Amino acid sequence: MLTFIDRGTYTVQPRMRAEYPTATMLDLHIHAYLAGTKYAVPELANYARKEYVALGDMSLQTVFDNNLDVSRDVMALDPFRPDRAAGTAIVKAFLESLAMLWRNTPNRGDQLRAHVVELLKHHLTRLVKVPFFGTLMREVPDLGRDIEDALGDDGLAVVTFCVNEGENGAVRFS
Repeated sequence: MLTFIDRGTYTVQPRMRAEYPTATMLDLHIHAYLAGTKYAVPELANYARKEYVALGDMSLQTVFDNNLDVSRDVMALDPFRPDRAAGTAIVKAFLESLAMLWRNTPNRGDQLRAHVVELLKHHLTRLVKVPFFGTLMREVPDLGRDIEDALGDDGLAVVTFCVNEGENGAVRFS
C-alpha cells in the first residue's frame, strides 16, 4: 500500500515472490483492492479494481482450451507468438482467482464483485463451455447466484442446473 501511495502503482516485490511463489498479478490486485477498501484508500481500491477487471478481460479474450489442461511449462512458451497453452494458463489463473475474490468480498454490492459479474456476463457464451467455470458457479458461495441475479436484472430469467457428464444441457429464456 505504501508503494502505491508513493508511486501511484504497485508491483510484485522480490520478497513477496519468495514468500508466495504461486501468487499472480490477479491475486495482487485482489489484495490491493481489499487493503484499499479496508483502510479507506479509495484511490488504491479503484486502481486495483480497474487493473483486475482489465486483466480479466484480456485473459478471457485469449484463445484457450475449454478443459483448461495446462500440461506444458507456460514460462517456456514464446511470448511473441502465444499459443492455446498460454491462453489456457492465463484463463485458468483468472478463473481460480474468482474463488479468492468471492471468498473475501462481502456481497454483490461490492464494487469489484459487481464489475467482475459484468465482465463474466459479457464472456458468458464462452465460459459456459468451460467445465471448471461450472464447478465455480456451483461451489463458490454466491458466485452462481450473483450471475443469475445480474442476468435477471437485465430481464433474463435464468435457472442453472447440473447435468450428468455426457448429457446435453439446455438453455431456455423466458
